[in-house]
Amino acid sequence: MNMPYGYSNEYEEWYVPPAVLEDLEDKMGQAVFGDLVGGEVSAAVEALGKRELAFLLSGASSTKDRAYKNARDNLSRYLRGTRKPRADWKAKMTGITRAWRIKQIRDRGRLSVRAVVTLVTSKKPWTGPVSDVLSGRYLRQFVDAVEAGDAVGALQTLTESYGLHPDYVLEVESVASIEVT
Repeated sequence: MNMPYGYSNEYEEWYVPPAVLEDLEDKMGQAVFGDLVGGEVSAAVEALGKRELAFLLSGASSTKDRAYKNARDNLSRYLRGTRKPRADWKAKMTGITRAWRIKQIRDRGRLSVRAVVTLVTSKKPWTGPVSDVLSGRYLRQFVDAVEAGDAVGALQTLTESYGLHPDYVLEVESVASIEVT
């Protein structure tokens, strides 16, 4: 797992069955990044704009640079459907758009998150919504966890912000939905 500098999950490990963990990671990624995950060219162009995306993909500093023109032309071909992006371009585009979305969240300074989950806090599971508007420390922890690919850490931060301390949760039984606005 590629963790950002200074990221560490300060909570006790929760037991999350492998199928539930995969579901949680998918839903968390979809909620935070939406269509930006997977290297979709049209979603990336819509989010960043063709010019900005071409600059970021090429690493160029001027519109007159050959690398910029190549990137711009390739984006046009991908959008028209005359070509499909290679795997390395898709990976690069996904990385750029994920970083852009994380920066956008950090710059805004607040994030509304709602998750409907089933948590085991004792012998009896509890099902319900866990929601809060994250800011300050909770926003930083949540975004760091998402950036590191730690969906469980992000959910732990949300539950603490909601008022349920993560140390009291024994297991995540299921995740019905996650919404981020």
